[in-house]
Amino acid sequence: MLLVALASCAIVTVMVTWTPRTLPPAPLVAESQERVVPTTHRAAITIPVERRTVPRPPAQEPPPLDAATPIQIRGWVEALRDDGVRFNAIGAVNKLRRAGRLAKRALEDGLRSHDTQQRTLSARLLRDLDDPPDVLLTEESVEQLRQGRRPRLLKHTQHSMQYLARHASHARQRLHWGLGSDDPQQRFFCAYLLGQAGYDDPVARRILVDHLGDNRIQGDALMASHALYKIGPRALPTVRSVLATTRDAQAATLLRVIERDLVDPAAAGTPVADAAAIRAITTVYHDPVHEYRLGRSRIATW
Repeated sequence: MLLVALASCAIVTVMVTWTPRTLPPAPLVAESQERVVPTTHRAAITIPVERRTVPRPPAQEPPPLDAATPIQIRGWVEALRDDGVRFNAIGAVNKLRRAGRLAKRALEDGLRSHDTQQRTLSARLLRDLDDPPDVLLTEESVEQLRQGRRPRLLKHTQHSMQYLARHASHARQRLHWGLGSDDPQQRFFCAYLLGQAGYDDPVARRILVDHLGDNRIQGDALMASHALYKIGPRALPTVRSVLATTRDAQAATLLRVIERDLVDPAAAGTPVADAAAIRAITTVYHDPVHEYRLGRSRIATW
């Protein structure tokens, strides 16, 4: 026991405090994007870092399909049908549009189809070529002026209006036929297209003056007034006859402007005396009778 006690007394307790070694802070990268290179000296050398950006190539239209074969083209025209396959017609339209005039013959055959969608899209692609229409394209384009078409086909009605307005001389016979249609929208559009091209027809004049009044159809009065003006002095007897009897304020305003512009061509395009009445009809034109442009304003649809 004594030996153990002596040994215990001989033990010296040593307290050691451990301190973690701290490393020098790493050099910081300046906001100017300069890289700091440490050296054995206190000073540091800074080397500018140059950043290069590779510009993206500009977006380009797909190249035309000059090498499309007749078999491929006819397959795309066949895909224009309403066949229940989702989005295949959209892809076919894009390919046929790129094929351009190589697809014209096959698209003309598409106009003979019994499928409404195929005829509609074939006519649309042919109108994009902007060639004067043949009989089949004229008939299909005038057919697309009818009321009650499905909403997704309504844009083709407006496209037909633009095309037929440019080629009214080639479509004149079919447009005269359309004046007797059982569809009121088709009758009005045919009357407008004939009038804006300067063709006079007593039936067309009667249809046009009936659309000058304030009704539930947006945009028809501007179209009708412009078409009557474009017919020229031959429309004056009808204009004056209706002006003497109408009780519709809007119709009377437009009829007076038509009469003014036809009697005094120098006044056409100038602000009218009753500017407030014109602003109640349109805020786009000072003289809508003279200045109206198809496509700038709404194309009336029922």
